[in-house]
Formats: sequence, C-alpha cells, structure tokens
Amino acid sequence: MNSKPLIIIGTGAAGTMLASTWRRLDPTRTLIMLTQNNGDYYHKPMLSTIFSKEKTLDDLVTKTAQDLSEELNAKVYTKTSVVAIDTELKQIKTNTDCFEYGDCVLAIGSETRTIPHECESHFQINDLDDYRKLWPSLEKVDSVQIVGAGLIGCELTHDLAYHGKKITLISNTPYPLAEFAPEAIGIALKKHFIDRGIQYQYDPNPKIDPNQLTVFTVGLKHNTQLFPQFDQSEQGFKTNRFGQTNIDHVYAIGDCAQMSGINLRYIGPIRATAAAMSNTLCQQPTPIHFDAMPVAVKTHDYPIVVCKHPTISGKWQLEKNDAQGIIYSQMSEENQKIGYALTSQYCELRTKMTLPPWVA
Repeated sequence: MNSKPLIIIGTGAAGTMLASTWRRLDPTRTLIMLTQNNGDYYHKPMLSTIFSKEKTLDDLVTKTAQDLSEELNAKVYTKTSVVAIDTELKQIKTNTDCFEYGDCVLAIGSETRTIPHECESHFQINDLDDYRKLWPSLEKVDSVQIVGAGLIGCELTHDLAYHGKKITLISNTPYPLAEFAPEAIGIALKKHFIDRGIQYQYDPNPKIDPNQLTVFTVGLKHNTQLFPQFDQSEQGFKTNRFGQTNIDHVYAIGDCAQMSGINLRYIGPIRATAAAMSNTLCQQPTPIHFDAMPVAVKTHDYPIVVCKHPTISGKWQLEKNDAQGIIYSQMSEENQKIGYALTSQYCELRTKMTLPPWVA
C-alpha cells in the first residue's frame, strides 16, 4: 500500500466525487484536497436553473470545506493555488506550502474563454463565485443580453426569462444548440424562445452594448497550461484507460481530462471515472468503462435530451416531428444506431433507448 498521501487538486464535482468513492475503499490513508476557492461544495448544473427552481445562491451550497474535511477524513486547504508539480520528487508546490504525494489527481476543472470587451456590465458564468459577482447587478435590471447559444447559454436564457427578465440571446449561429443537437431541434427551441418573448439575434460578429448587462457563455477552456509536462490536447490532459496521465502516479478527472478522445466534463463520465479510478488508487487496476450517456438540456418548458456519440461522426436521421415532439437517431456509416435526440413528450423514451457503449 502507498503510505504517502493521496492529493486531489480541486474540490468540485470531480474531485469530491472521487474522494468520496475512494474513501469508502481506503479509510486510513491520508487524503489532502487543495482548492483555490473557499471549498464550498455545490451541484454545478444547478447554477443555470436557480430561478426556475426558486433557489438562492446559499441554497446551492450543500457542504462547506469543514463538512468535506469531517466527512472524508481529509485535510482540505482552501485559498490554495498550485504553482508547480515536481513529478520526480513527487511534490506539489503551492502559494502557501509544499506537499509530498504518493498519488496525485488533477481535478482542476475549466475556465471561461476570455471575453472580447471587459467592463463592469459584462460577466461570465462558470462557478458559484461568478454568480455571486453577477447577482447584485442582475437584481437591478429588467433586461439582459446573453452571448452564446450553446448548452449553458440556452439554460441561462430559459432561467432568467422565468425570473421575468427581458432576454436577448445573441449567437453566431442561426439557431441555438447548433453544435450539440440536430438542426430541427435547434429551430424548434428558437421558436419556443421567441414565443416566450425572448429575442434571438443571429450575428456572426455581434456588437455588444457596453452599457447593457451582458452575460457571456462562449465556451470553456481547460486549465492545463500550468502543467506542460503532462500530455494534453484541446480536450484536456490525455489519460489512459485507468485515468492516469503520461506520468506515473498522476491522474486526471473531470473537465480537465480526456480519455479515448472523450472529454470527461459531464456528471456521467465523472461518476464512471471516479468508480474505476478509486479501485486503481487502491492497487486494484480497473479500466474505465463508459456506457452511452445522454445529456438533458435544462429548458424545462421545452425539454431536450441528447445522446450524441463523442467520437464517431454519425449522421442525424429524423424519425418523428409532430405535436408530441421530435425524435432523431444518430446513425454510423455502418447504419448502426449510436445516438439519439428527443424533445418534449418524447424525452420519456430515453429510458427505453439502448445503445452500444462508448468505451467498452
């Protein structure tokens, strides 16, 4: 058994889920968790539904750093930034101290892409602290511009409209979810937004009013630049089937990681990775397995579920488009069904869908 600590960098969903799963298997080994923020744990997907769920920001926090420390028998260091990782000495250098590790797990998440025009009325949303900065300004205005019509932009549009805000959704695509869902679903969601009084502004080069409260949801980038010693791509740190990077005893999980060409951003892949990696960290090497994992878009007035294969470029085939909703199948070149997309009442069919695993 490894007598030196397991150190997890990050206390978000990925780091905390791994710590909880692993601790059940190993109740005695020292666990250290490092986080740049105050260590509050919350379910991040809830950020884009806070108004429709009638929650407050404080409601989202389910555990404090002290709670995590007690529950996981861990040393949780808050306001701690990692400066460097010495993989030869197996040391992590931070702004406050230096820690020796037996195994290290990178669960450092992602950050928002740089916005083109920073000013006091422009905000980005990626975590609870971002929302805390936005909240006071949001309460003072009646109208909001949202730039970016991807998954988060659409969910935030739906949520703020529910809160009574007048929304202008600005996108460089003619319909929302253009890179995520089939065209007919994007067009149907756009119509739903317009019917609700939401303005959809298609502009490849939008001019943003600096005086208008604007929230940018233009995508995420991975926090990998500080650690060039680890193999990485635009999708994050490259890992093998056991979640290990190219350097022994250093693993990666969550937004910052990819395996077999699949980014581990969503809760499903994180949960599967945490289960297998926990065994591996207990000297029981267990390859990570991914079943097909659907994603539900949290636009509750017009529900959407998409299960799109992450590595195979299949074609979308329309099955139904009627008063009950839309059904698409994603088909491979061999005419095998590898994914699906559903809306409205047809979302109930997700439990009956069977697909081949993404990584067997």
